[in-house]
Amino acid sequence: MDGHWEEFAPEANEQMLQAYLDYYVREIPGTQFVTISSGGVERQVDFKLMQQKHLRTGKTRSIRALPGVPPVWESSVPDLLLQGNDLGSFYKEEADPEIW
Repeated sequence: MDGHWEEFAPEANEQMLQAYLDYYVREIPGTQFVTISSGGVERQVDFKLMQQKHLRTGKTRSIRALPGVPPVWESSVPDLLLQGNDLGSFYKEEADPEIW
């Protein structure tokens, strides 16, 4: 808004995250578009164009996804977003004998 990025409300962020995972990470067909409802407002999100459209007014805005992963981390963003509760998924085994 007014040249600044604004976060979605928490409930909309959760909807967006799940939909983004389906489109970007899981590559489920037909998930390019999703309707997000928050605060009585419905928006259609297009993940390919990274835009949202306010369904009542028709106004379109750009969106971006920030997974919050430092660029120096070795694990890919999809791997980090999909990691489960198994502690083994948080660690990478080092096989280099010089390090051992």
